[in-house]
Order: sequence, then structure tokens, then C-alpha cells
Amino acid sequence: MDDHSLGLFEHARSGNRAAVEQLLTEHLPSVRAYVRLRAGREVRERESCSDIVQSACREVLADLDRF
Repeated sequence: MDDHSLGLFEHARSGNRAAVEQLLTEHLPSVRAYVRLRAGREVRERESCSDIVQSACREVLADLDRF
């Protein structure tokens, strides 16, 4: 993680909503692309890539202090 993202992450962990939004804005396209490339056919048939990314982000944000 680069210094900019690491700083945003630390602010997000402390409850800064603007930092969370900035992290999502900067990294969601890459996460979506990763899921689109790595999710197997069977997974994609059951779930959309957007749903998978949304679920992953929700889980990470729910336990942000653990990361």
C-alpha cells in the first residue's frame, strides 16, 4: 500500500468517513477488475462481480479496526 492510501486507511480506521469514501473512490475500480478476472465461471453465474465486491467491502468496513 502506498503512503497516501496508508494515511487514508489510518484515518478511515479512526472513523473518518471522508477517508473511507476516498479509499473506495480510488480503489473500487481495481477491486472490481480483480474480481472480474479472478472469479470463476460458477461464481459469476451465481453472483455478479458488483455484488461480490459490495459484500467484500461491507465485511472489511464492518471490521476495519482489525485490519
